[in-house]
Amino acid sequence: MKEVKESIEAHNELVREFSTGAKRDSNNTKPFIHTLLGYTRLRFGYHMNKGAKKYGNFNFTKGIPTECYLESLDRHLAMYMSGDRSEDHLSAIIFNTQGCMLNEEKEGIKANYYFEKTN
Repeated sequence: MKEVKESIEAHNELVREFSTGAKRDSNNTKPFIHTLLGYTRLRFGYHMNKGAKKYGNFNFTKGIPTECYLESLDRHLAMYMSGDRSEDHLSAIIFNTQGCMLNEEKEGIKANYYFEKTN
């Protein structure tokens, strides 16, 4: 990868400058989506495929209470912790976490809320 230098430029914004001379805004406040590993994304994708076949695509966006997501998450965590590997409990935990986040989004919590709160 080419050398990158960060500096503060106009409007007090952090800017990356590449060895080529090209400039781009800093990525230090952007989500690191690229760190979601392919294996994890694939497993979760297969889990979502199975759910879509059973309940319909995007059924979960119609509105499921957070309490239901948390109950399911807790059951899947307990099953996984007990050694059960009869289904993909970890992907189910991600699904239920996503459902809780979806409800928070509907409540007005922005995606960067917790990031901004701690930085």
